[in-house]
Amino acid sequence: MFRKKVALWLFPILIGFGLGVFLFSSNVQAGTSANGKFTISPKVNNTDNLIAATNTEWVFSVTTTADLAAGGPPTDIIRFILPTTTAGIVPFNISSPSSTSLTGISLAYGPGQPGVSSTILSDGRPAFYGFIGSAYASNTVFSISLRGVNNASGTLESLTNLVWEVEAGTSNGGDPAAPLSVVKFTITSTAALASAGGGGGGPSATSSISNVVLTDVDTTGFGLDGRDFMVTWNPGTSTPAGYQYTKIYIVTSTINLTTSNLSTACAGMSCMQFGMFNQYSIATNTLPQFVKTDSAYAPLSTTTQYVAWIYVQATTPFIVSSSPATVVYDNVADVNKPQIDHIGVHTAKEQALAVINSFIVDDQTFADQFNAPAGVEYFKLYYGTDVSVSESFVSAVKVTDAGLFSFSIPTSSVPAAGGTLEYYLAANDVAD
Repeated sequence: MFRKKVALWLFPILIGFGLGVFLFSSNVQAGTSANGKFTISPKVNNTDNLIAATNTEWVFSVTTTADLAAGGPPTDIIRFILPTTTAGIVPFNISSPSSTSLTGISLAYGPGQPGVSSTILSDGRPAFYGFIGSAYASNTVFSISLRGVNNASGTLESLTNLVWEVEAGTSNGGDPAAPLSVVKFTITSTAALASAGGGGGGPSATSSISNVVLTDVDTTGFGLDGRDFMVTWNPGTSTPAGYQYTKIYIVTSTINLTTSNLSTACAGMSCMQFGMFNQYSIATNTLPQFVKTDSAYAPLSTTTQYVAWIYVQATTPFIVSSSPATVVYDNVADVNKPQIDHIGVHTAKEQALAVINSFIVDDQTFADQFNAPAGVEYFKLYYGTDVSVSESFVSAVKVTDAGLFSFSIPTSSVPAAGGTLEYYLAANDVAD
């Protein structure tokens, strides 16, 4: 017969949870290159950048990064290259090319033909081009508005982060489509297309979610964990067309999430979601206590700024973010005793190692501390033929981070068949 010297209370473990984290990201209407030398933008926002719009106009603002020469042969040329698209997307193309505005530089597409024309490059990309009319030094600033672009068609998610390019150099025998014989500079920038909105079109490309806020309102839960991350937002009054679900992610402010990079943006892997809702009206969520890492699998830190992202899957998916916020490690008085969750063992094999398992939970002493005590904390199993007379103990060995531990009573202490052995469990936390 086994007996226990201490009463053990059962504390069920909460296994499942549902979180919601919402991503913030409005559609990028203009983009600037990393070196600041090239900005691409629609002439009229929400008109010239709409998916599948025809005869649109885009403004290329460029600072040259090399000297360009006029005359020739050979002749220097500038090419304004439209984005490529993935399979299944109707690509960009150009019809009736023209430049409605050109400042800071002169271009011509042929003798006595000022302005630009278009071509299909040898690699299949559509491009506007113009030959240099005068010599220009590096760092010349110019702007050109190019009309006749027929935007690509497809889903909004597939038409984000589109790469636009400006390439300049010496033409190959005056052929505007051939690879340049000398490349003098290439600059890229990104800009997305937007979905048509309003009464006559499809769902709006603009998120109906607003005021996404990440705050740490926890002051009573010890340490740093999911309880320190509360996300609130305003979902608006209308559910997006084709709405399916909402997901929440928490990442550092150095990671920029988009609708198209959630499978790779977090340490090269899929970002870890902290929940998924199928009710669009939900407007608040606090992460559970057991969350110890962010969506990129990095341990939570008080020295890091975090951003909450809310992703909405709908006919037109979108992602929205909060402003960066910091969280606080909470130091509170330790007034709670460790909680031992154990079902008594009543049989064992004679003269063999007796293995007994138990869970333990404490609000301020973690599993690793019970596993390798550095102070007054411990988790032990005391055993003996009659523990009121004599007892020995074995310390706990961690099985899982969730607080499952194992105790092994030595074979030499397990009696032969018909004998008896008593045991009980005892624990102490770091606060003694």
